[in-house]
Amino acid sequence: MAYRSIILPLLALILAFGGKQSYAQQASEIRLLIDSGQYEKALPMARQLVAKNSKQPDNNYLLGSLLYKVRHYDEAVEPLRVATSKRADAYELLADAYAKGYHFSEALTTLERYRATLVKKKQETTRVDVEMERMRRGSRLLDRAEWIEVFDSVRIRKQDLLSAYHLTADNGNISWLQGSQAEATTFVNGRGDFSLVTRRNSAGRYDLYEANFIHNRWSDVQPLDRLNTEYDDNYPSMRADGITVLFASNRPNGLGGYDLYMARRDLEEGTFLEPVLLGMPFNSPFDDYLLVYDEARGIGFFASDRFCPADTAVVYTFAINDAVRPVATDDLDVKRGYASLRSIAVTLDEDRDYSELIAMARDVRTDAEKKASEYQIYFPMQGLRIYTKWNDFRSREARSRYQDVVAKAKKLDQSTARLEQLRRQYGEAPTAERNRLRQEILQLENSIPAMQREINALEKEVRNLEMQSQ
Repeated sequence: MAYRSIILPLLALILAFGGKQSYAQQASEIRLLIDSGQYEKALPMARQLVAKNSKQPDNNYLLGSLLYKVRHYDEAVEPLRVATSKRADAYELLADAYAKGYHFSEALTTLERYRATLVKKKQETTRVDVEMERMRRGSRLLDRAEWIEVFDSVRIRKQDLLSAYHLTADNGNISWLQGSQAEATTFVNGRGDFSLVTRRNSAGRYDLYEANFIHNRWSDVQPLDRLNTEYDDNYPSMRADGITVLFASNRPNGLGGYDLYMARRDLEEGTFLEPVLLGMPFNSPFDDYLLVYDEARGIGFFASDRFCPADTAVVYTFAINDAVRPVATDDLDVKRGYASLRSIAVTLDEDRDYSELIAMARDVRTDAEKKASEYQIYFPMQGLRIYTKWNDFRSREARSRYQDVVAKAKKLDQSTARLEQLRRQYGEAPTAERNRLRQEILQLENSIPAMQREINALEKEVRNLEMQSQ
């Protein structure tokens, strides 16, 4: 009896110690997976670890930080909240997870608790004070959220972002800064006589510059000192009025990451006035950038990586408002829907048909191609002459060969559209599906230039045949 009374407690102690060893080993393995970037493999293991002891702060921090890394912000809140009972480093992560879900009041309360802890320990509070002001700013912007009708959206790889901006020539042209694809852009206005340029400075940050096309050449670029900061200032565009510049910056007085700003030029001084932070839904606690207006069609585009997998973004297309229209409700949950754009459907007018706007915004044809669609054919000959009817051809052989050009051009358009579709699917596809998509994407990327060269050679042949018959 005495023997049993000794053995049973000892066995319980051994089992408990073994369990702790198991917890420690599991946590160590999860950390190794996280360090190697294998988040999806680590996630179910972290869930199991917390399921065994839902109140353990360190394990909850491990799960919460992992959920944060894979951008499951709403789900990360509860484990991070549990972790704050022991870990001070959980407070800022929890506050940002709240902010990513547009719960700025809860984020502020979390940071206030954290600040009180720092004050009690007589530690520095500067960083948390800055974060608290960011949450107050987010709360104010959420309360003043604007209603804009976002009638279309497309998720796309960041490096392919510009393929979703279908602007008319009158509104200008956007291009990647050479050598900085998916990082910085240049804007040229519709008249082709003014450019906004992004350049890296000596500190490696992006600054904004302007240049003018005078006497058949571009002037030297001039820095926009009133707009530039010690942070990244990037992704510029100009509205049709010629005085309103839109750009993105990751300066600290925004909501986090890149935020969208607007500045107007003082016509008397020639310099820009102080930039203004745009409101929601244009800005968010994520990266928001490349806002461009196409006034001729009454639509605009902007990009954001809110709620997106890594290396992807969503390009939103919206109807331009003549005046600011606030979201007419005091219900914060309703405002969150408008401000976050989790579903663009909530922004739409049930009585309005958006099909024409959507078709217009997605029209990938150039201005010349749109004009050409009004004719049977559109074939520029030598000089200024353009064939618009099949009967314009004098050479029967030239007309026959141009029919081949039209057929091949149609196939090229189909291949180009397919390539764009595959690139969009690639950003959302699971790993196994990406391997198949990658093969088809590479095949099209290799074949499309060859198809274009073949068409160009055929067009040259058609012109030669036609000129020989005259």
